[in-house]
Amino acid sequence: MFELKTRVAESWDIESWAALGELINKIPGREIGTLGFRDITPTALEAFPKLQSTDLNIVRGRFAILKRVNVSLSEVLPLVHLSPQLNYGGIGRLLSSHHPKRLIFLSTKLDAWSKLLEPNWSGSPSSLMPGITVSRKLAESNDSEDSLFMQTFYQLQSFPVCTLRRRDQSFRVRFAGEGGHDVGGLYRDLFTEMCTELREARPSLFFHPMHSKSRRETLLPRPSLTSKMDEKLFEFVGVLMGICTLRHGATLSLDINPIVWKSLVKEPLRESSLNDIDEVTAQKVSFIRSMEKEELEFVFPDTTFVAVRGDHVDESDRNGLHELCPFGIQRRVTIENVLEYADLLVNFRLREYEYQTNMLRRGIACIVPIRLFPMFTWQELEHLICGVADVDVEMLQNQTKYVGGVQPTDIHITFFWDVLSNEFTAADRTQFLKFVWGRERMSSVEEGVNVFQIGPHVRSVNSGNPDMWLPVAHTCFFSLDLPAYSSREITKSKLLFAMNNCNAIDADDDGEGHANMALEVT
Repeated sequence: MFELKTRVAESWDIESWAALGELINKIPGREIGTLGFRDITPTALEAFPKLQSTDLNIVRGRFAILKRVNVSLSEVLPLVHLSPQLNYGGIGRLLSSHHPKRLIFLSTKLDAWSKLLEPNWSGSPSSLMPGITVSRKLAESNDSEDSLFMQTFYQLQSFPVCTLRRRDQSFRVRFAGEGGHDVGGLYRDLFTEMCTELREARPSLFFHPMHSKSRRETLLPRPSLTSKMDEKLFEFVGVLMGICTLRHGATLSLDINPIVWKSLVKEPLRESSLNDIDEVTAQKVSFIRSMEKEELEFVFPDTTFVAVRGDHVDESDRNGLHELCPFGIQRRVTIENVLEYADLLVNFRLREYEYQTNMLRRGIACIVPIRLFPMFTWQELEHLICGVADVDVEMLQNQTKYVGGVQPTDIHITFFWDVLSNEFTAADRTQFLKFVWGRERMSSVEEGVNVFQIGPHVRSVNSGNPDMWLPVAHTCFFSLDLPAYSSREITKSKLLFAMNNCNAIDADDDGEGHANMALEVT
């Protein structure tokens, strides 16, 4: 035993400690108090090369140390001012720095986050929940002003922002001319539709980086948008992001560029981050730094101290040019100043989206206290707000409850999970989640918060021929009535037809549903 303790206490590099923290975060649905030695298995270590070379008992001993630290941190974190950019030392700077914060379990961070949110909840009853009425029909016009995003923006301006800090959902939604009754499903569906509009540039607040192959599908805020109205719209996106951190079912299904998330958690922006936004500039700067001065004279003969803004294509358009220094458009790049040019170019590119990101941060801060954001890695914050693009079937299966006599071992349930895992594409899984829940993404950060239910399809049972029936989704309650299909092929075809043709939440046969059918927004 003494020898084991001695070996546990031996020096271990920070990357190995961080790998152990990551291993713990991948254990499904476990709170810190329930974690034990048996969770650290040889199978679990296989995904972490840094840990495989260490004796299992040593890893378990170091897990015990890390667990004890995290138990203490869950009480301390809400009291600490976190910022990796503080000019002085201290626990706040340490815990929010890149390596140390990877040693804090995600469950510890979420526990601290919940404690910080506790005194900020709105105390108003459900009967006073803010409500809005939006129209999909109106949003079908080509005018961005009529989009669901803008309809929601204008209507929520009339409510004090503090009333949106609710435990259940921040506001109630009615779709004019549709028979849906919002118990959560319409609310999540509106978030999904607004994200679709933002991806389609309605309104055009974001754009795709043209010079980053690896991040071309991500979104960056347009740096040219700086008017008062633009500020309000970016702040509103921030409000929606803040609502998503409340963990009551809404996510923003947007692939926002890593540089935005890094800025929000106050992670220092290093030159390596250039590849996320502009690989051409990254290569150009690397080329400058690696070449001999004599060679540079022939490479940039007509270059001046200017850069083209990220959301502009035409280099001849002077409105899209940014001078890197006073009178930069007149200052030529020479052998003597080329390194200064490279430094100024890097600094401009990394900070080009700072203004719009600060507007997002301001909007988030209207909903939640953001001083704990630096404890998250940028990936954790992204998952908290936007979820993960592809549906994690294993995680969904782990948080599924079977009701009404349905058992996980039933053959039609086996068909269902097999189709979802092996027959569906990533796009199919996203559409399925929207069908049963009104949103396009899941999040490991929310694991255990929302339970998916599968129950019997009563009418198909009574008919004696389940293969003739379609599944029924109860989107507000994240549940599915699944007929006992006789084969994998029928399961797949029925699911695909239902989720691609029956995805409107408009079949609530109650008073409010009928009233919403009569509404019209102009």
